[in-house]
Amino acid sequence: MAGPSYFCKLFQTIETSIKENLKKVGLDNNRLYDVVIIITDGECHDMDETIKLLVGLSGMPFSAVVIGVGDGDFEKMEVLDADGESLKDDNGREAIRDIVQLVQYGEFKDLGERELALEVLGELPDQFVDYMVMKDNERHKVYTPPGEPTAGDITANAIEDIFAGE
Repeated sequence: MAGPSYFCKLFQTIETSIKENLKKVGLDNNRLYDVVIIITDGECHDMDETIKLLVGLSGMPFSAVVIGVGDGDFEKMEVLDADGESLKDDNGREAIRDIVQLVQYGEFKDLGERELALEVLGELPDQFVDYMVMKDNERHKVYTPPGEPTAGDITANAIEDIFAGE
């Protein structure tokens, strides 16, 4: 591994795939949750574009694990992890949930495989549950495919059904 790390194209491909799947099966029938594990030896060189995509992906069934290996500087990539504060893009849009786990391999290499695995996969269960709860209870926050009813449409239809039955 050498050279600059660019994540934007990968996240664009993932976003397109998720949108195509949701359009095909619908939000309620979706049984897929995408997880990508990226192993990199340096910082992200298209950070602004990557953040913009991650903010959009935060409303989709998706999580990313970034594993930093080698002697590279991963300090700037901590912003992607967004454990301390929400991820925001250049336009001020804020991620609606944390979807990235950054693990610096060097901090775990002497602790053993079990500890590394726990750190790598540690946030995924909560990220998955956060998405599913949001999809069921805060539908307006998640990506909804074109033509699919939004939370407001569902509420309006339910009210119409109540009055139509009188």
